[in-house]
Amino acid sequence: MNGPFPPSVWERRFERVIEIVPYLTLATSLVISLASPEQPPGGIPRTLALTALALVWILGARTLLPAAVRGRRVAVTAHFLGVLATAALLAFHDPIFVIYCISGFFLAAHFAPSKWTFAAVTATSFVLYGSTLDWSQATIQLIAFYLAIIAVQTVAIGGGSIAGIKIEDRQRIYQKAVSDLQTALEENADLHTPNSSPRPTRRASSTNASAWPARSTTPSPRA
Repeated sequence: MNGPFPPSVWERRFERVIEIVPYLTLATSLVISLASPEQPPGGIPRTLALTALALVWILGARTLLPAAVRGRRVAVTAHFLGVLATAALLAFHDPIFVIYCISGFFLAAHFAPSKWTFAAVTATSFVLYGSTLDWSQATIQLIAFYLAIIAVQTVAIGGGSIAGIKIEDRQRIYQKAVSDLQTALEENADLHTPNSSPRPTRRASSTNASAWPARSTTPSPRA
């Protein structure tokens, strides 16, 4: 979620949520899976091994990376694909791990506001439904139903992420324009404010009167 403006408080909070969602969904899926009384032979060791693989990928491909590397498109894409791959493996092993697949919808926000947001949501939807669908019993109507759901999710989630960023940017531009206008008005008011100290007035009549000697009205004696 990069842009020309610094992230807002809401964006910083949402980014922190995105960072912890894979851990929460993975832990929740693991607890529910281990609590299930019906475990196939060797099911728990495979569950723990696949969960450990997913955890190592999240740590190595995202959390432990430097901030400068973490925000690059290559690193974001690799992290997203790895989460989807491990989520698919876990979901095929135990369908309860579709909870972990849901984190892909949150990670898709890292691609916003580009068109790859829609691709990330679509890929997450295919993994989510494809890993839980019984393909041996699948019909044309059922597949079309799932495709319709995927299309709606792609538009709703992907479009919502992009629209949210666009609205946030528009609000920032509006606030900056209002701030610039207020600053300009204050500067213009300062230029037109009269000086508080009054200018001295000049008395032309008194000055002229004191500058020239008065003419005498007494007649001068004639010789």
